[in-house]
Amino acid sequence: MNLRFWRADDGRLYVHNTSHAVGGVLLVVPTLISTEVWSRWEPATPEALQRQAAAFAKQTAAREHAAELNRLRATVGAPAPAFAGTDVLSGRPVTNADFAGKVVVVHAWSTDTGPSALKPLHAAYEKYHTGGMEIIGLCRNSADQRQKVVDFIKSHKLTWPQFYDGRGTHGEIFEAYYGARAIAPICVIDRHGNVTALVTKPAELDATVAAALAVP
Repeated sequence: MNLRFWRADDGRLYVHNTSHAVGGVLLVVPTLISTEVWSRWEPATPEALQRQAAAFAKQTAAREHAAELNRLRATVGAPAPAFAGTDVLSGRPVTNADFAGKVVVVHAWSTDTGPSALKPLHAAYEKYHTGGMEIIGLCRNSADQRQKVVDFIKSHKLTWPQFYDGRGTHGEIFEAYYGARAIAPICVIDRHGNVTALVTKPAELDATVAAALAVP
């Protein structure tokens, strides 16, 4: 851990309060430190050092935790995370093993998803389903919205399996693929169970699926 110190003209040693850094820059020229900024420094007593060290460690841990939560779990070229869930409408159990040898598209959505975002999914399903392409929908709506989710699936004719556990971005399958990211790309899995693409633009889904299906 790097703690920065400054010995003032009065002979006292001061420690920089990282929680009040301006752009992360340490000002060390006394004439450039305003009264307001100077008041945010404190004498480097053992208690102050301990407090600053604890605060720094807490902030660092929080940043690392946030970064880990937002890290994409699905990685191109790596095996896709396994999944097992229950289809919302049929109540049928569904696992990744059911789609062995097929190209699978994992699509995260909510009832706020607009028709324009769903159109490429419909088009790809109609065009490629009989050729070995499947879609799995991950609904990230929160708890107590099951009927709203069911109505959305029916009204938008989402005929492929849909998972909904009411945990939003903290759902087991969602986290396995996307961490806690609010924006999740479409994950395309090849016939061998590996992630072949992470599609951020739905318009590119058609070409991506076609390329995956072309590989034995």
